[in-house]
Amino acid sequence: MSIRPALLRILGKSYSVSYRKGGPLGDDEQGDCNYQKQEITVMDGLGGDEERATLLHEAIHCVAYAMGINLPEKHVEALEGGLYALMVDNPDLMNYLLRRQDA
Repeated sequence: MSIRPALLRILGKSYSVSYRKGGPLGDDEQGDCNYQKQEITVMDGLGGDEERATLLHEAIHCVAYAMGINLPEKHVEALEGGLYALMVDNPDLMNYLLRRQDA
């Protein structure tokens, strides 16, 4: 079982990550990103894949914001789905990308 991340580093900034029932999340939202406070919130109680995909979705929002790219929600959703599938379906790729050059 993997430990839920409590902090993400996104382009040199630290974003705290919390998992909550209710709170700032609306009825149709599974996650939220507050750029000014550098906070990501993910709905607690989601299934494992859905929780991880939601965290990735919010991280994509943060990257786009930091890069000055105004991505429509449907584009973030498409990137989330494609990148999540790529990572889950290709663990060797993920290990390769995460390997340090000096290792």
